[in-house]
Amino acid sequence: MFVPLLLAQSKPNIDRKVALAGNEAIYLSELDLPLTLKLYDLDWQAYEMRYAALARLLEERKKSNIQILLKPPQPPRIQLPSRRQPAIGNKSAPVHLSIFCSYVSAPCARLQPVLSSLKERFGSLLRFVFYDRPMPFHRHGKLVAIAARCAHSQGKLQDFQHALFAQFSQMDQLRILSIARQLNLEIKSFQSCMQKKKFEPEVMKDIKLAQNLGLGNVPVVFINGLYIKGPQQVENYAGYIDSELLKQNIQHEEMQRRDAVVYKEQAKQPLIGSNQRPISRRWLSTQLVHQVELASQFVAATHQIEGVRLLKLKNVEATPFFQELGLKSDDVVLRVNGQWVHEEHNPLWSVLEMESNVSLELMRQGLPVKYDFKIQ
Repeated sequence: MFVPLLLAQSKPNIDRKVALAGNEAIYLSELDLPLTLKLYDLDWQAYEMRYAALARLLEERKKSNIQILLKPPQPPRIQLPSRRQPAIGNKSAPVHLSIFCSYVSAPCARLQPVLSSLKERFGSLLRFVFYDRPMPFHRHGKLVAIAARCAHSQGKLQDFQHALFAQFSQMDQLRILSIARQLNLEIKSFQSCMQKKKFEPEVMKDIKLAQNLGLGNVPVVFINGLYIKGPQQVENYAGYIDSELLKQNIQHEEMQRRDAVVYKEQAKQPLIGSNQRPISRRWLSTQLVHQVELASQFVAATHQIEGVRLLKLKNVEATPFFQELGLKSDDVVLRVNGQWVHEEHNPLWSVLEMESNVSLELMRQGLPVKYDFKIQ
Protein backbone atom coordinates (compact mmCIF):
# COMPACT_ATOMS: atom_id res chain seq x y z
CA MET A 1 0.00 0.00 0.00
CA PHE A 2 1.29 3.46 -0.91
CA VAL A 3 1.42 5.72 2.14
CA PRO A 4 1.68 9.40 1.18
CA LEU A 5 4.88 11.12 2.20
CA LEU A 6 3.80 14.33 3.90
CA LEU A 7 6.27 17.08 2.93
CA ALA A 8 4.60 20.01 4.71
CA GLN A 9 1.56 20.82 6.77
CA SER A 10 0.32 23.88 8.63
CA LYS A 11 1.15 22.62 12.12
CA PRO A 12 2.42 19.24 13.24
CA ASN A 13 0.24 17.22 15.59
CA ILE A 14 1.73 16.53 18.99
CA ASP A 15 2.33 12.80 18.74
CA ARG A 16 0.87 10.72 21.50
CA LYS A 17 0.07 7.12 22.27
CA VAL A 18 -3.41 6.04 21.25
CA ALA A 19 -3.17 2.32 22.01
CA LEU A 20 -0.98 -0.44 23.35
CA ALA A 21 -0.63 -3.77 21.57
CA GLY A 22 1.11 -5.87 24.17
CA ASN A 23 4.25 -3.88 24.92
CA GLU A 24 4.13 -2.03 21.59
CA ALA A 25 2.72 1.50 21.51
CA ILE A 26 0.63 2.81 18.62
CA TYR A 27 0.97 6.56 18.06
CA LEU A 28 -1.39 9.15 16.63
CA SER A 29 1.00 9.82 13.73
CA GLU A 30 0.54 6.23 12.53
CA LEU A 31 -3.18 6.90 12.21
CA ASP A 32 -2.92 10.38 10.75
CA LEU A 33 -0.32 9.85 8.02
CA PRO A 34 -2.48 7.74 5.64
CA LEU A 35 -5.44 10.01 6.49
CA THR A 36 -3.59 13.25 5.70
CA LEU A 37 -5.88 14.47 2.92
CA LYS A 38 -9.13 13.37 4.55
CA LEU A 39 -8.18 15.12 7.79
CA TYR A 40 -7.40 18.29 5.83
CA ASP A 41 -10.84 18.07 4.17
CA LEU A 42 -12.40 17.93 7.64
CA ASP A 43 -10.30 20.92 8.76
CA TRP A 44 -11.51 22.84 5.70
CA GLN A 45 -15.16 22.01 6.43
CA ALA A 46 -14.67 23.24 9.99
CA TYR A 47 -13.09 26.45 8.69
CA GLU A 48 -16.00 27.09 6.31
CA MET A 49 -18.55 26.60 9.11
CA ARG A 50 -16.63 28.90 11.44
CA TYR A 51 -16.23 31.54 8.72
CA ALA A 52 -19.98 31.46 8.01
CA ALA A 53 -20.72 31.85 11.74
CA LEU A 54 -18.20 34.71 11.96
CA ALA A 55 -19.81 36.46 8.98
CA ARG A 56 -23.20 36.30 10.70
CA LEU A 57 -21.79 37.77 13.94
CA LEU A 58 -20.07 40.59 12.08
CA GLU A 59 -23.26 41.38 10.21
CA GLU A 60 -25.22 41.52 13.48
CA ARG A 61 -22.73 43.76 15.27
CA LYS A 62 -22.13 46.13 12.32
CA LYS A 63 -18.78 47.39 13.57
CA SER A 64 -16.28 49.37 11.53
CA ASN A 65 -12.53 48.66 11.27
CA ILE A 66 -13.06 44.91 11.11
CA GLN A 67 -9.98 42.70 11.13
CA ILE A 68 -10.48 39.01 10.30
CA LEU A 69 -7.98 36.86 12.19
CA LEU A 70 -9.51 33.48 11.36
CA LYS A 71 -7.15 31.77 8.91
CA PRO A 72 -7.90 28.84 6.59
CA PRO A 73 -5.93 25.62 7.10
CA GLN A 74 -2.87 25.25 4.91
CA PRO A 75 -3.11 22.37 2.42
CA PRO A 76 -0.66 19.51 2.94
CA ARG A 77 2.07 18.82 0.41
CA ILE A 78 2.33 15.22 -0.79
CA GLN A 79 5.19 13.59 -2.62
CA LEU A 80 3.57 11.54 -5.37
CA PRO A 81 5.41 8.39 -6.44
CA SER A 82 7.68 9.09 -9.39
CA ARG A 83 6.76 7.20 -12.54
CA ARG A 84 6.11 8.02 -16.16
CA GLN A 85 2.70 9.66 -16.61
CA PRO A 86 1.02 11.22 -19.65
CA ALA A 87 2.01 14.88 -19.54
CA ILE A 88 1.91 18.10 -21.54
CA GLY A 89 4.30 21.03 -21.27
CA ASN A 90 7.87 21.89 -20.43
CA LYS A 91 9.64 18.96 -18.71
CA SER A 92 11.81 21.36 -16.71
CA ALA A 93 8.92 23.65 -15.71
CA PRO A 94 9.22 24.93 -12.13
CA VAL A 95 5.57 24.14 -11.35
CA HIS A 96 3.91 20.78 -12.02
CA LEU A 97 0.15 20.36 -11.87
CA SER A 98 -0.68 16.71 -11.16
CA ILE A 99 -4.33 16.27 -12.16
CA PHE A 100 -6.53 13.35 -11.09
CA CYS A 101 -9.57 13.28 -13.38
CA SER A 102 -12.02 11.15 -15.32
CA TYR A 103 -12.80 11.79 -18.98
CA VAL A 104 -16.51 11.18 -18.37
CA SER A 105 -16.81 13.52 -15.37
CA ALA A 106 -18.78 16.77 -15.67
CA PRO A 107 -16.64 18.56 -13.01
CA CYS A 108 -13.47 17.47 -14.86
CA ALA A 109 -14.94 18.79 -18.11
CA ARG A 110 -15.62 22.13 -16.39
CA LEU A 111 -12.01 22.19 -15.21
CA GLN A 112 -10.63 22.19 -18.77
CA PRO A 113 -11.22 25.90 -19.59
CA VAL A 114 -9.57 26.71 -16.25
CA LEU A 115 -6.50 24.66 -17.17
CA SER A 116 -6.41 26.32 -20.60
CA SER A 117 -6.46 29.76 -18.94
CA LEU A 118 -3.61 28.74 -16.63
CA LYS A 119 -1.60 27.45 -19.58
CA GLU A 120 -2.15 30.72 -21.44
CA ARG A 121 -1.20 32.78 -18.40
CA PHE A 122 1.88 30.87 -17.22
CA GLY A 123 3.09 29.25 -20.46
CA SER A 124 6.30 27.24 -20.17
CA LEU A 125 6.37 27.68 -16.39
CA LEU A 126 3.78 24.90 -16.08
CA ARG A 127 3.75 21.19 -16.79
CA PHE A 128 0.46 19.27 -16.66
CA VAL A 129 0.74 15.65 -15.49
CA PHE A 130 -2.35 13.45 -15.82
CA TYR A 131 -3.57 10.65 -13.56
CA ASP A 132 -6.62 8.53 -14.38
CA ARG A 133 -9.32 8.49 -11.72
CA PRO A 134 -12.50 7.07 -13.29
CA MET A 135 -15.04 6.72 -10.50
CA PRO A 136 -16.91 3.39 -10.08
CA PHE A 137 -20.14 5.04 -11.28
CA HIS A 138 -18.53 6.48 -14.45
CA ARG A 139 -19.82 4.40 -17.33
CA HIS A 140 -17.00 3.65 -19.80
CA GLY A 141 -14.63 5.63 -17.56
CA LYS A 142 -11.86 3.01 -17.58
CA LEU A 143 -12.29 2.36 -21.31
CA VAL A 144 -11.92 6.05 -22.15
CA ALA A 145 -8.85 6.34 -19.90
CA ILE A 146 -7.20 3.49 -21.84
CA ALA A 147 -8.16 5.18 -25.13
CA ALA A 148 -6.50 8.45 -24.06
CA ARG A 149 -3.27 6.60 -23.31
CA CYS A 150 -3.45 4.86 -26.69
CA ALA A 151 -3.78 8.29 -28.31
CA HIS A 152 -0.87 9.51 -26.19
CA SER A 153 1.29 6.70 -27.60
CA GLN A 154 0.73 8.30 -31.03
CA GLY A 155 1.52 11.82 -29.78
CA LYS A 156 -2.08 13.07 -29.80
CA LEU A 157 -2.89 13.28 -26.09
CA GLN A 158 -3.87 16.94 -25.92
CA ASP A 159 -6.14 16.89 -28.98
CA PHE A 160 -7.71 13.63 -27.87
CA GLN A 161 -8.40 15.01 -24.39
CA HIS A 162 -10.09 18.10 -25.83
CA ALA A 163 -12.35 15.93 -27.98
CA LEU A 164 -13.20 13.59 -25.11
CA PHE A 165 -14.17 16.36 -22.71
CA ALA A 166 -16.22 18.10 -25.41
CA GLN A 167 -18.38 14.95 -25.70
CA PHE A 168 -17.96 13.46 -22.21
CA SER A 169 -21.68 12.79 -21.67
CA GLN A 170 -22.06 10.81 -24.91
CA MET A 171 -19.03 8.57 -24.72
CA ASP A 172 -18.93 4.98 -25.94
CA GLN A 173 -16.62 2.82 -28.02
CA LEU A 174 -18.00 4.01 -31.38
CA ARG A 175 -17.52 7.65 -30.43
CA ILE A 176 -13.98 6.93 -29.26
CA LEU A 177 -13.15 5.43 -32.66
CA SER A 178 -14.81 8.37 -34.41
CA ILE A 179 -12.58 10.80 -32.48
CA ALA A 180 -9.51 8.73 -33.35
CA ARG A 181 -10.36 8.93 -37.05
CA GLN A 182 -11.06 12.68 -36.88
CA LEU A 183 -7.62 13.21 -35.36
CA ASN A 184 -5.96 11.09 -38.06
CA LEU A 185 -4.60 8.50 -35.67
CA GLU A 186 -3.21 5.33 -37.21
CA ILE A 187 -6.49 3.52 -36.73
CA LYS A 188 -5.32 -0.12 -36.87
CA SER A 189 -2.67 0.55 -34.24
CA PHE A 190 -5.21 2.43 -32.12
CA GLN A 191 -7.80 -0.36 -32.36
CA SER A 192 -5.19 -2.97 -31.48
CA CYS A 193 -4.13 -0.89 -28.46
CA MET A 194 -7.76 -0.70 -27.34
CA GLN A 195 -8.59 -4.36 -27.93
CA LYS A 196 -5.54 -5.57 -26.04
CA LYS A 197 -6.22 -3.05 -23.26
CA LYS A 198 -2.54 -2.26 -23.51
CA PHE A 199 -2.55 0.49 -20.89
CA GLU A 200 -5.05 -1.00 -18.45
CA PRO A 201 -2.29 -1.81 -15.88
CA GLU A 202 -1.23 1.86 -15.85
CA VAL A 203 -4.81 3.03 -15.42
CA MET A 204 -5.32 0.59 -12.55
CA LYS A 205 -2.12 1.84 -10.87
CA ASP A 206 -3.53 5.38 -10.97
CA ILE A 207 -6.85 4.22 -9.53
CA LYS A 208 -5.05 2.37 -6.73
CA LEU A 209 -2.87 5.41 -6.04
CA ALA A 210 -5.95 7.63 -5.73
CA GLN A 211 -7.53 5.16 -3.33
CA ASN A 212 -4.39 4.96 -1.20
CA LEU A 213 -4.22 8.76 -1.07
CA GLY A 214 -7.81 8.81 0.12
CA LEU A 215 -9.00 10.98 -2.76
CA GLY A 216 -12.71 11.62 -3.01
CA ASN A 217 -14.49 12.92 -6.06
CA VAL A 218 -12.57 14.34 -9.01
CA PRO A 219 -11.03 16.65 -9.98
CA VAL A 220 -8.13 16.87 -7.58
CA VAL A 221 -5.03 18.91 -8.45
CA PHE A 222 -1.66 18.80 -6.74
CA ILE A 223 0.43 21.93 -7.41
CA ASN A 224 4.03 20.84 -6.81
CA GLY A 225 2.47 18.30 -4.48
CA LEU A 226 0.22 20.83 -2.73
CA TYR A 227 -3.26 19.32 -2.33
CA ILE A 228 -5.97 21.44 -4.00
CA LYS A 229 -9.42 19.90 -4.04
CA GLY A 230 -11.47 21.03 -7.02
CA PRO A 231 -12.77 22.25 -9.22
CA GLN A 232 -11.74 25.82 -8.38
CA GLN A 233 -11.67 29.17 -10.14
CA VAL A 234 -8.68 30.24 -12.23
CA GLU A 235 -7.54 32.81 -9.66
CA ASN A 236 -7.52 30.24 -6.85
CA TYR A 237 -5.14 27.96 -8.73
CA ALA A 238 -3.14 30.96 -9.99
CA GLY A 239 -2.59 32.14 -6.42
CA TYR A 240 -0.98 28.85 -5.44
CA ILE A 241 1.10 28.84 -8.64
CA ASP A 242 2.29 32.40 -7.95
CA SER A 243 3.32 31.32 -4.48
CA GLU A 244 5.30 28.36 -5.84
CA LEU A 245 7.05 30.59 -8.39
CA LEU A 246 7.95 33.19 -5.78
CA LYS A 247 9.53 30.49 -3.63
CA GLN A 248 11.86 29.88 -6.57
CA ASN A 249 12.40 33.62 -7.26
CA ILE A 250 10.60 33.37 -10.60
CA GLN A 251 8.30 36.08 -11.96
CA HIS A 252 5.93 35.50 -14.86
CA GLU A 253 4.56 38.15 -17.21
CA GLU A 254 1.48 39.06 -15.19
CA MET A 255 3.57 39.58 -12.07
CA GLN A 256 5.92 41.69 -14.18
CA ARG A 257 2.99 43.84 -15.35
CA ARG A 258 1.98 44.38 -11.73
CA ASP A 259 5.58 45.39 -10.97
CA ALA A 260 5.48 47.83 -13.89
CA VAL A 261 2.46 49.51 -12.32
CA VAL A 262 4.40 49.75 -9.05
CA TYR A 263 7.38 51.24 -10.89
CA LYS A 264 5.16 53.84 -12.53
CA GLU A 265 3.67 54.80 -9.19
CA GLN A 266 7.07 54.92 -7.53
CA ALA A 267 8.40 57.05 -10.37
CA LYS A 268 5.84 59.68 -9.36
CA GLN A 269 7.16 59.79 -5.80
CA PRO A 270 10.00 62.01 -4.58
CA LEU A 271 13.24 60.24 -5.38
CA ILE A 272 15.67 59.59 -2.57
CA GLY A 273 19.43 59.87 -2.80
CA SER A 274 19.41 62.59 -5.44
CA ASN A 275 23.06 63.35 -6.13
CA GLN A 276 24.58 66.30 -7.97
CA ARG A 277 27.64 65.11 -9.89
CA PRO A 278 29.85 67.20 -12.19
CA ILE A 279 31.12 65.23 -15.18
CA SER A 280 33.93 66.28 -17.52
CA ARG A 281 32.80 66.42 -21.14
CA ARG A 282 36.30 65.46 -22.27
CA TRP A 283 36.38 62.40 -19.96
CA LEU A 284 32.86 61.43 -21.02
CA SER A 285 33.84 61.56 -24.70
CA THR A 286 36.72 59.15 -24.12
CA GLN A 287 34.31 56.76 -22.38
CA LEU A 288 31.58 56.90 -25.02
CA VAL A 289 34.07 55.65 -27.61
CA HIS A 290 33.45 52.25 -25.93
CA GLN A 291 29.68 52.58 -26.16
CA VAL A 292 29.15 49.07 -27.62
CA GLU A 293 31.02 47.42 -24.74
CA LEU A 294 29.25 49.61 -22.19
CA ALA A 295 25.85 48.85 -23.71
CA SER A 296 26.53 45.11 -23.39
CA GLN A 297 26.43 45.54 -19.60
CA PHE A 298 22.73 46.40 -19.81
CA VAL A 299 20.56 43.27 -19.75
CA ALA A 300 16.81 42.79 -19.87
CA ALA A 301 15.24 42.82 -16.42
CA THR A 302 12.30 40.61 -15.44
CA HIS A 303 10.13 43.71 -15.04
CA GLN A 304 8.13 45.24 -17.87
CA ILE A 305 6.81 48.68 -18.66
CA GLU A 306 4.15 49.11 -21.33
CA GLY A 307 4.83 45.65 -22.74
CA VAL A 308 8.63 45.84 -22.99
CA ARG A 309 11.27 44.85 -20.48
CA LEU A 310 13.27 47.36 -18.52
CA LEU A 311 17.05 47.18 -18.40
CA LYS A 312 19.32 46.44 -15.48
CA LEU A 313 23.09 46.56 -15.07
CA LYS A 314 25.35 43.55 -14.59
CA ASN A 315 29.01 43.25 -13.53
CA VAL A 316 29.69 47.01 -13.57
CA GLU A 317 31.74 47.40 -10.40
CA ALA A 318 35.05 47.22 -12.29
CA THR A 319 33.98 49.56 -15.12
CA PRO A 320 35.23 53.16 -14.60
CA PHE A 321 32.34 54.64 -16.58
CA PHE A 322 29.64 53.18 -14.32
CA GLN A 323 31.74 53.76 -11.22
CA GLU A 324 31.99 57.46 -12.00
CA LEU A 325 28.25 57.70 -12.54
CA GLY A 326 27.67 55.98 -9.20
CA LEU A 327 25.80 53.03 -10.70
CA LYS A 328 25.86 49.46 -9.33
CA SER A 329 25.13 45.97 -10.56
CA ASP A 330 21.41 45.04 -10.46
CA ASP A 331 20.32 48.70 -10.66
CA VAL A 332 17.16 48.79 -12.82
CA VAL A 333 17.34 51.90 -14.99
CA LEU A 334 13.99 53.63 -15.34
CA ARG A 335 14.34 56.97 -17.14
CA VAL A 336 16.93 59.38 -18.45
CA ASN A 337 15.75 62.98 -18.82
CA GLY A 338 12.18 61.74 -18.58
CA GLN A 339 12.48 59.08 -21.31
CA TRP A 340 11.86 55.46 -20.37
CA VAL A 341 14.84 53.13 -20.82
CA HIS A 342 13.97 49.62 -22.01
CA GLU A 343 15.14 46.83 -24.32
CA GLU A 344 13.78 48.54 -27.43
CA HIS A 345 15.02 52.03 -26.63
CA ASN A 346 18.00 53.12 -24.55
CA PRO A 347 18.33 56.91 -24.88
CA LEU A 348 21.15 57.13 -22.32
CA TRP A 349 23.93 57.43 -24.89
CA SER A 350 22.37 60.14 -27.04
CA VAL A 351 21.38 62.14 -23.95
CA LEU A 352 24.93 61.98 -22.57
CA GLU A 353 26.33 63.11 -25.92
CA MET A 354 23.88 65.97 -26.54
CA GLU A 355 22.77 67.34 -23.16
CA SER A 356 24.56 69.31 -20.46
CA ASN A 357 22.09 68.46 -17.69
CA VAL A 358 21.28 64.79 -17.32
CA SER A 359 18.80 63.30 -14.86
CA LEU A 360 18.97 59.52 -14.37
CA GLU A 361 16.26 57.66 -12.40
CA LEU A 362 16.63 54.05 -11.30
CA MET A 363 15.46 51.43 -8.82
CA ARG A 364 17.97 50.01 -6.35
CA GLN A 365 16.89 47.21 -4.03
CA GLY A 366 13.27 48.27 -4.41
CA LEU A 367 13.86 51.98 -3.74
CA PRO A 368 13.87 54.86 -6.25
CA VAL A 369 17.17 56.71 -6.68
CA LYS A 370 17.97 59.75 -8.81
CA TYR A 371 21.28 61.11 -10.07
CA ASP A 372 21.66 64.59 -11.61
CA PHE A 373 24.75 65.19 -13.70
CA LYS A 374 26.19 68.52 -14.85
CA ILE A 375 28.35 67.85 -17.90
CA GLN A 376 30.89 70.65 -18.51
